[in-house]
Amino acid sequence: MTGGSEQLRRPLLALGAGAGEWPWARQRRAAEEQHDNLNRLVRSGSSNIKRHSRLSRATLFKDFFLTVVQWKWVYTLALVSAVYLVSWLVFSVAWYVLPHRCVSGLTNFTSAFLFSVELQTTIGFGNEYVNSECSFFGTVLLAVQCLAGLVLDAILLGMILTKVARAKSRSGKILCSRNAVITQRNGQLCLLFRVADLRKRGMCEAHVRAYFYASQTTEEGERIEWEYTELDMGYDTGRDRVFLLLPVIVSHRIDKNSPLYNMSAEAMAADDFEIVLVVEGVIEATGCTAQAVTSYRGKDILWGHRFKPMVFRDVQGILNVDYSLVDSIIQDNTPRYAACHIRKAPLQASAEEETRQ
Repeated sequence: MTGGSEQLRRPLLALGAGAGEWPWARQRRAAEEQHDNLNRLVRSGSSNIKRHSRLSRATLFKDFFLTVVQWKWVYTLALVSAVYLVSWLVFSVAWYVLPHRCVSGLTNFTSAFLFSVELQTTIGFGNEYVNSECSFFGTVLLAVQCLAGLVLDAILLGMILTKVARAKSRSGKILCSRNAVITQRNGQLCLLFRVADLRKRGMCEAHVRAYFYASQTTEEGERIEWEYTELDMGYDTGRDRVFLLLPVIVSHRIDKNSPLYNMSAEAMAADDFEIVLVVEGVIEATGCTAQAVTSYRGKDILWGHRFKPMVFRDVQGILNVDYSLVDSIIQDNTPRYAACHIRKAPLQASAEEETRQ
């Protein structure tokens, strides 16, 4: 009985220790979050779309350089090693087939392979070297292998250098808030996102774009799956261009041109749409473009909230940024009905007042 009661008490102890919920509830919530991530357009900063095409292999060989650059490091290094090894083997066979008097010290296939490696990598000849008795075919083979080595070095080392200079790791230093919020600013509803850069030197020409993806039905009954609309982030006024010296809050005004104009808080939570946020800029050190991408679904947008400040001054008056607060929000008194109704409310009040007078 003691052991059984102890097992029954463990969930209670876990709950009272600050877990905040039952263990089975945490497991269920984790499973739901994992399933939700699988259904997103963007997951972990990259596309979450499976592409099926019969031309995929043909496209792979046509755009082979960029394809290899986008591979994982283990695959890229394996390919480079395999190409060099095959080239050494091919030329070692060619040198072994030629008369041995063309290359001094060439006695077996192992010595032919060592000669091929030494020649192509310009290490320097050891016991094997080309002598003056080499035939015309040996001279041509020597020139061909030298040229082949130069071409392979240019292509394969170029792939590695391009892969090293990529800004993929730099985009991981750009933080986007876990949730977007909707609040009221100067009487108008606004959709807010928070963006922060962990590095001291921010990106040059950084700008923000947001795209609204949802299925629509035309007047003729045509169903358009995942039709996208670009949200106005202040392109005309320059508010979409940000300087990430400090964390910034970028906003989208929900006006009559916004796809969110007729959505209330309840409708937004239930609707099937996704907003993709793109933060893009140029890295000053390399000149490469870095891009951070994240997405928000209806349940990721919190209505009636605003972001908690994460920049403050210390005792000495120096600005401090607490990046742990990038996702922190506080609740406000924003009305939970659609922006179209908020805009009509003041007009109806003024009309009633004029009628009374």
